Amino acid sequence: MKAFLFFLLSICFINGSIAQEEYKKTVDSLLLEINKPQQDTAKISSYYAISKAYLAFDTNASNVYCEKLLTLSKRTNNLKGLGNYYLLKTKILTIEGKIEKALLYVEKAIEICKKTKFKKGYFSALYSKAFCLAQLNKFAASEQVLTFAIKEMIQIKYSKKSDFYFLSGCLYSRENKYHLALLNFKTAISEYRKSKKNGGVVLCYLEMCTIYSKTNQLPIGMKYIDMCIQQLSLNKTIPKQTEAIFYVKKGEFLNKMNNYSEALPLLEKGLKINLEIGNKSFIANNYYQFAETYYGLKNYKKAIAICKDGLKYNDETATIDLNYMLGKTYFKLGSLATAKAFQLKALNLINTKEYFQNEVSKSFIYESLADIEYRLGNYKMAYSYNNYHTEFEKQLLIYERESKVSELLTQFDVNEKDIANKNLTIANQKRAIELQQQNNFIRIISYGMIASILLLTVLLISFQINRKKKLLLAKQNQIIADKNISLELSQKLLQKSLTEKEVLLKEIHHRVKNNLQLVMSLLNIQARQNECVPLKQVGCNFVDDFIEKGQSRISAMALIHQNLYQTDNFDRIDFQEYIENLIENIKNSFHDKENIHFEIQSKDIFFDIETATPLGLILNELISNALKHAFPNNSSGTISISLINVGSNIEITFSDDGIGIKNNLNAKKTLGLELVQLLVNQIKGTLNQEDSKGTCYKIVFKS
Repeated sequence: MKAFLFFLLSICFINGSIAQEEYKKTVDSLLLEINKPQQDTAKISSYYAISKAYLAFDTNASNVYCEKLLTLSKRTNNLKGLGNYYLLKTKILTIEGKIEKALLYVEKAIEICKKTKFKKGYFSALYSKAFCLAQLNKFAASEQVLTFAIKEMIQIKYSKKSDFYFLSGCLYSRENKYHLALLNFKTAISEYRKSKKNGGVVLCYLEMCTIYSKTNQLPIGMKYIDMCIQQLSLNKTIPKQTEAIFYVKKGEFLNKMNNYSEALPLLEKGLKINLEIGNKSFIANNYYQFAETYYGLKNYKKAIAICKDGLKYNDETATIDLNYMLGKTYFKLGSLATAKAFQLKALNLINTKEYFQNEVSKSFIYESLADIEYRLGNYKMAYSYNNYHTEFEKQLLIYERESKVSELLTQFDVNEKDIANKNLTIANQKRAIELQQQNNFIRIISYGMIASILLLTVLLISFQINRKKKLLLAKQNQIIADKNISLELSQKLLQKSLTEKEVLLKEIHHRVKNNLQLVMSLLNIQARQNECVPLKQVGCNFVDDFIEKGQSRISAMALIHQNLYQTDNFDRIDFQEYIENLIENIKNSFHDKENIHFEIQSKDIFFDIETATPLGLILNELISNALKHAFPNNSSGTISISLINVGSNIEITFSDDGIGIKNNLNAKKTLGLELVQLLVNQIKGTLNQEDSKGTCYKIVFKS
């Protein structure tokens, strides 16, 4: 739905922002003209013009004249008329939402326009094809068509490339490839300015605002929103629905900046316009922003009422946002079951969409569900949802580090200012040179009347002066250019260093937060296991055991970080060294187990911190369990640990030659083994107990 509305906006802006009334006037004048006697070629052109004008407000009437165009073009064998027919038919079907059928017509349009060397029609057909593929979420195929079209345009020096760069930017933005989107919007802005299409420039700014919002560049985004709103006073033909979008978008930014009181009147303006024109999709989104504002103002009952009003419009993307907001609001009111139901509904809806442009992401929903389950006491579910939330956050951090969005945004703004300053300097220099040349010319005319020799002397002096000035100007320009290059390089290096430090700091906070949450979950699970023990039975042994197990697990996690900061490589951990340190720590807790021998085989095996943490906890539980139960009465024995690569999998084998589970009368399904199974599930692996003399476990997971 939003992609379709974006298409309508594109027509309004890029094609000159002509209002419906002006289209109707155009149709009226064309209908008067077509009733006059005309040759077939002129009549074909008139049918095409009428159908195209009707396209803006009456697709049925457009289709009638489109069919007349087909009939006359076939009868006169006019190939250009046939090409225009298939182009118009493609646009009519697209507006009606019949995208698959539109693709069939656009292929015929491409074939005819290419055969007749009708350049304008050919490139228009390629644009329509790319747009239809995008409507079907076939983004890769759409990008391929746009890339091919732009290359063709460059080869033949075709000037109207702006729309193609704009559509490319929109596709990359919807795939979250923000750096590529910005490059295409930047090129589109340059092309729109050449052809003086201010509406196209505003469209680029509007799409860029979405990127600024998603990358948390809110002050910069506000600047471009204000530039869009300024166009309302300069361009009287901007459609009402676009005006409403500007107000709602600014209200959205103010909400994210916690300026809820400033956002409220803007959202009221937007809603009033949307209700007047009956724009259902934007009304629903408008209601979501209203609910966000009242949520921020802690008026939760008002927020709930607004969400329910917005759900009446059944917009698929806004419905996800509104259900999320209802869940968040009921959570604040303490209605946990109701909050959970709304969040699950939002999650189910968002999972049915491959590409979505919601205000709410899956990460937000998982975070909210984790909070609800924790409050309900469902710690395992809370732990699972928190893992999903953490995975999304990790992907965002990786993307920020690789794409360098902030660097591109800053570079874009700096380049825009540099271009404007250089253009102003060049214009001033040209003006000064022209003025000097005029003075020299007047001086030559005045002195020319004295004598021809004096005239030649003055001309020679004038020539020398101009030559020196030009040389001086060229030298100054070169100095300025060198300084600009040096300044740009310094800014890039500074921004790169700042970006890397920001990403590293975020990762440190992220890892600390994850480990603290993991510690809290482990302690909660351990505490809940012993809830059934009566208070009178809880003595020092229980407390000591509780603390000892907690210390052991926290120590296993701490060793991960110790191995990280003791090496120059912050991305991976030497697991052989880690296991040796882990065994040494555990043996210190069992003073009577000096006769137990360890065999370790994990040479050249490395893991990142996300994998190393659960593996460390798994080995901590298995080693502690073996030392505690496998070798009673201070008997001797061997514990073997093996990690090997098997194809695309890692295979971990843990075994001991102790008395085994079958011979252990005290053996039962302990919290430690339940925790091992939970952690194996976290790394998406499998846990199997093998037949052996003692006890043997085999764990397999993807490397």
